[in-house]
Amino acid sequence: MPIQFGFTSDSIQIHFRFNSDSIQIQFRFNSDSIQIQFRFNSDSIQF
Repeated sequence: MPIQFGFTSDSIQIHFRFNSDSIQIQFRFNSDSIQIQFRFNSDSIQF
């Protein structure tokens, strides 16, 4: 189960991969907003 972490200046990306399924969690930090995005295969949930 590979887990990938990605760090940029304003976003943190965590990527989990289970067999053929893919779960991607992305935290995005701007100057005044925090965005959390969950991506399950083709479905996307965004806060």
